[in-house]
Amino acid sequence: MGTAGFLVLLLSSSFLFEGNCLDDSGQKSESSELCTSDIESVLRQMSAALSAQQVEIRHLQEENKHLLLENKATRTEVVSLQTEVVSLQTEVVSLQTEVDSLQTEVDSLQTEVVSLQNNDKAQEAALERLQTSSSVTEHKVEALTHDKTVRQVAFSTALMESGSQDIWSL
Repeated sequence: MGTAGFLVLLLSSSFLFEGNCLDDSGQKSESSELCTSDIESVLRQMSAALSAQQVEIRHLQEENKHLLLENKATRTEVVSLQTEVVSLQTEVVSLQTEVDSLQTEVDSLQTEVVSLQNNDKAQEAALERLQTSSSVTEHKVEALTHDKTVRQVAFSTALMESGSQDIWSL
């Protein structure tokens, strides 16, 4: 409450007491001395109330200032967190793109692995055929070599029996 308001209150209080003062016996008194003491008592009460209100106003102003600073700090933190969220969302999009790219590469490599496994199976089958063919050929070569040896021995034996023993002695 400002000084002007306080003076208005004081003047209105004095009008209430004027002519309505009570003496010690409780009788209405016209004495200005008694009214002055009543006015002083009311002024003291009002002064005490005013002081208490001023203290409360200062306390509330300090609390308001503190809350404003806290609010400003909170708003700054919110803006900072919103910026961080946007940054993290951008990073998530980037990482998702990288994951998609890596998944495509994995799929491609899995397709290549399947192709190589099929190729390996085909080569194993071809190798088995070649080994079988080689084994058959080896048996034929052994049979031919054996036949040749048998023929040579038979030829030599036939030559020896026919009397061409002199050919060997040359």
